Amino acid sequence: MRIYVSHIVPRMGNKEKQVWVEEANLEAFDKLLEELSEGLKRLCEEYRAAGLDLPLLAQAAADYVAAFLKLPLILPATPKEVLAKAVGLAPSPHELFWAWALSRAVLAHERYKAYEGLWQNIAELKLGKLRELYSTAHPFKVLYEEGGLIREWLDPEGRLRELAWKAFLRVPSDTRPVNNTSKLIPHLLATAALALAHYLSEGGRSVGLEVSVLRLAALLHDVGKPRAWAPILSGGYPRSHAEESARIARELLKCLDPEIAEVVATVIRYHHTREEKLSEVPEEVFVKGKEVRVRMLVRALQEADRAASAIDRLARAGAQFVSKGLGLSVDEAKRLLSESGPHVWDFWLNVREEAIVKVAEEAAQHLMWSLEPLSPEEDEEAGVKACVLLADVRRIGAFIDREDLRTTVGASYLVDVYTVYAIPRALIESFGVAPESIVYAGGGMVYAVVPAWLERAPLANLLKEVRSRARRYLGEKVRGLKHVAAVERLRASWRATSRRLAVATSVEKLLYRPKREEVDITSLGIEFMCEVCRKRPAVKEEGGDLLCEECSAVRSAGDNLYVDAKSQQLLAAGLIDEDTRGGLKKELMEWLSGARVGEGRMYGLAVVKADGNMMGFFMSTAMSLTDAIERSLRVDAALKRGLNAVYERLKGEELARAYVGLLYAGGDDLLAVWPAKLAVQASLLLAYWFWRELGGVRQLSIGIASGKPRHNIWVLVSTAEGLLKWCKSKLREEARGRPLREVLESTAGVLA
Repeated sequence: MRIYVSHIVPRMGNKEKQVWVEEANLEAFDKLLEELSEGLKRLCEEYRAAGLDLPLLAQAAADYVAAFLKLPLILPATPKEVLAKAVGLAPSPHELFWAWALSRAVLAHERYKAYEGLWQNIAELKLGKLRELYSTAHPFKVLYEEGGLIREWLDPEGRLRELAWKAFLRVPSDTRPVNNTSKLIPHLLATAALALAHYLSEGGRSVGLEVSVLRLAALLHDVGKPRAWAPILSGGYPRSHAEESARIARELLKCLDPEIAEVVATVIRYHHTREEKLSEVPEEVFVKGKEVRVRMLVRALQEADRAASAIDRLARAGAQFVSKGLGLSVDEAKRLLSESGPHVWDFWLNVREEAIVKVAEEAAQHLMWSLEPLSPEEDEEAGVKACVLLADVRRIGAFIDREDLRTTVGASYLVDVYTVYAIPRALIESFGVAPESIVYAGGGMVYAVVPAWLERAPLANLLKEVRSRARRYLGEKVRGLKHVAAVERLRASWRATSRRLAVATSVEKLLYRPKREEVDITSLGIEFMCEVCRKRPAVKEEGGDLLCEECSAVRSAGDNLYVDAKSQQLLAAGLIDEDTRGGLKKELMEWLSGARVGEGRMYGLAVVKADGNMMGFFMSTAMSLTDAIERSLRVDAALKRGLNAVYERLKGEELARAYVGLLYAGGDDLLAVWPAKLAVQASLLLAYWFWRELGGVRQLSIGIASGKPRHNIWVLVSTAEGLLKWCKSKLREEARGRPLREVLESTAGVLA
């Protein structure tokens, strides 16, 4: 009997054929574990040599496992020619977050406090210098040297990314139809996030050895499933996946410490044990004098795994297809999808594979397009002490609204850094959560799993702390960025949680009233308005422009963190020469239009703005927490694969222009300033690959506005935005009176 994996969001096969069910690739997960073992050994050796004590070393190991499972799934929006010459390029927001996350245990050590100071106001630095420092300074260089996790992520030919995608998409967390829509890697991440939230809600410690033991156990609790399933292939019963996972975890973590490895293995071994047998689990143990409450950790992992599995298995939603396809009652189908043991395996091992594939495909398609109303049972609490927080960055358009390209570039970059790095870091440091707790960060939105006590806490005070931390990381440059947030208790159905969050966030948006900036105009003498934002009084002159404090700071960020950094990297990659680099600041707009620096000519310039159609609805209709994690990663990857397709067709300065002109790309949003002669073709490629990578069930709307390089840049951005909205309205018109599936599957993109 073969093992299959189903996709609620289909994959696209050859000849643009949707793939809803395919054979699982269990070997990919085995190879991924080998890579994890090698990377973990290297990290532990370096961090131990750096003097980290056992609690900090265990935290570093947990952060590494979380990063290993997630980071290779996030594609860089950078041409491979540039990735190959990484040093000197300002880190992307994702790299910034993971460089901090993977080194935070070291930064907590007294010996490395000086490095912590670098992170307190990151936007004041030349970020290229930060990467250069991390790639050469002990002990951080382990992240960037050959074989290091961030180096592997940045390597265009890196073996890890492709392997991680295979393991991510084609290894299920359950072998049964319907249940096999849940993938193993998202399940590990989701369970770890829920276990940590539950533990913190029960009074657990946010720092120390104990919390790291829980995180490691949760991140690795099911890694033995693919090996435990081996007997199924020859018609036998599977082995105990808890025992197999405990054995693998013990082997993986020996490099950390044999005693810790044994405690983690114990928590994993008992994570399916019934309550009456928990007396076999020691109440507590001491590791190098540090107390670890083992039984408490087992219970936290059990609650999290039970909740994640119940939400993921979708027995209620898929039972009708199993019932109809296999000739069972609905109640019997639910039992066979929910229970485990020899009696359940006796049934599934005797079902014809053709019938399993057919049932799985029908169920997956139903789950993708189902618009059934929520049942009362779905809205019940999930049984684990965890909430989901949604932070929504406000006034992004107003923040980016500048009349100068360099300032617009800086503002776009800072919005991305604020969303992907600053807010997640602030949540981790404010609430004691971990990198795996961040479900999604991009497009001005952050989803995170947080402790249940946040539901009862005064949210305004908590948000104030998160905002102040985020601003402290990035300085006054992001003073104009604000975010609202809502917190909801995790429900038995992810759809119920998502809808409650959407309503709560909408209420917060309606109540949101930004403070007006008070300016004492009498102290300014004769007042001039800023010539870039036209909103605040000018306080200084730079390059012939009168600027307010914010625009001055944002333009500096655009110059230092974007134009300088990118041009330095393009020079190293051989895509531009020294003369071009030297003239970019003065002639950036002309150069982006297609003219050579110093040529004295200019061509048509286009602003391209892209956004996914019905993506809020797409995310809110995710059927489970792991489905939501998978969708968020696949959306981001779809846009990045489209960009890579554009890059692959360009050479020399045209490639350089496409890369420098990309102002923002994250989630399903893109803003670019490209030569007009490239804009339509590049947009068609983006649209095709976005549609293809999302299995033909979603597409981009794209607005393209063209003008002369000396045009007011924001006029072009606003025009592109207007065309984008027109595209979206046309698609909604098409959907009136027709089945939504028919409209979406027959549309590869909408361009104006």
